[in-house]
Amino acid sequence: MSKIGKMKSLQIIIVVIAAAALVGVYTMNGDKSFDEMSESAATNDTAAVETADSYLETENFFELDEEDAEVEKSSDKSTDSERSSDTDSDTSTYKNTDSDTNTDTTDTDKNSDSDITSSDEDSEAATGTIFPYRGVWNLIIVNKDNPIPESYDFTLTELDNGKKVDSRIYDDLQEMLNDMTAVGIYPVIGEAYRTAEEQEEIMQNYISDYIAQGYSEEDAKAEAKKWVAKPGTSEHQLGLALDINADTNYSSNESVYTWLADNAYKYGFILRYPQGKEDITGIDYEPWHYRYVGKIAAEEIYNSGVCLEEYLTE
Repeated sequence: MSKIGKMKSLQIIIVVIAAAALVGVYTMNGDKSFDEMSESAATNDTAAVETADSYLETENFFELDEEDAEVEKSSDKSTDSERSSDTDSDTSTYKNTDSDTNTDTTDTDKNSDSDITSSDEDSEAATGTIFPYRGVWNLIIVNKDNPIPESYDFTLTELDNGKKVDSRIYDDLQEMLNDMTAVGIYPVIGEAYRTAEEQEEIMQNYISDYIAQGYSEEDAKAEAKKWVAKPGTSEHQLGLALDINADTNYSSNESVYTWLADNAYKYGFILRYPQGKEDITGIDYEPWHYRYVGKIAAEEIYNSGVCLEEYLTE
């Protein structure tokens, strides 16, 4: 028996002896006075204690030998291990529950959350609130300091001339182009979606042209960056940006740029690189470069006269 077990047994023995002593005193001395019975009980209790002390001295109860000490340590470790196991089990169950909840989330739920977010954004925009980009696809900002997120995803729709755009802007774009034609202005989509490889090729072509004009390679790169964004930082790679010029057989570029500057916001498009904002956008004024942001945001940007960077940070 372990020392702890012996201690518990001793405690039980002492209690039993004391109880028996009291019962014996009251039973066998019914005719004695209360004081006499108390004295007798005390004598019996003393004898019981002395017996217990003798047991303790004989057994060296409180001196744990090395074997018992190891057993006690092992027992404590086992208990701690069990507690740790219980804790880990509870934690694991909690994590699995969360995981199951995430796994069980349906596409319908995701779409529902997306609709709520979009509704909130539209509500803020409608009241004139200028809000930062919080995952709204049409307000994503891409520039030299904000490359395209790796997780950004979209589908493309091909236009009649073979250019491609984000499918979500197709209807508004077609409506705008049709309305331009209706008033005798004939636009041409010169550039739309580009791959990273196409963007790199354009950059290199600009650099080569500047070098051919006598610029050093360093200066040529600096000049090229004024007109072309490096791959990964171009809005053209989003499918949301368009270079719109004129079909010069029927219209002038000036007439196209003027009409777009006055009307493009009605269809959700903004002049992305306006004059006087070069220090903010990092790109020189481009009257042909339009970017889709949605009708509400486009109207606010048009009315406030800010560029997209300012709109999203004010």
